[in-house]
Amino acid sequence: MRIQSGKHAGELSEVVFLKLPDLVQWMIKKAPDERLTADFKALKRLFDQKPLRYELCYGCQKVPVKATAYEQTSGLYFWCDRCNPYDSGARAGTLSTVNSFDSAMSHADFTCDGNRSVKRNLIRSLANAKGLPKRITENAALNFFASS
Repeated sequence: MRIQSGKHAGELSEVVFLKLPDLVQWMIKKAPDERLTADFKALKRLFDQKPLRYELCYGCQKVPVKATAYEQTSGLYFWCDRCNPYDSGARAGTLSTVNSFDSAMSHADFTCDGNRSVKRNLIRSLANAKGLPKRITENAALNFFASS
């Protein structure tokens, strides 16, 4: 959907979702009844349903099922269902599981003081691990959300 008004008028909501997740989070919280917010919520559901498939488990190089991030960082580590980050040397109590839009936003809000760059890096890393190309174009964003 093309955004009709405001600073991002003319841009696709899919591109804004991937590039500005902090704006998406704000819209969902502050303007829940807006038409654009409904579109962002639908994109969030699609994003969360996509499996991780373009990264490998940090512990064994198999297909991962989850990602983790250390407190105060935006770097992700990917893990299969058999490997445990703490068995691989992670510091106890310092990891957040980051598998969804909301968990990425929560990680940034609670361990990185809501830093916008951290939010953007987390969503970009998750999206890349779910199949988004490195460069976010309109076609790339549309294809990312259209594929399962």
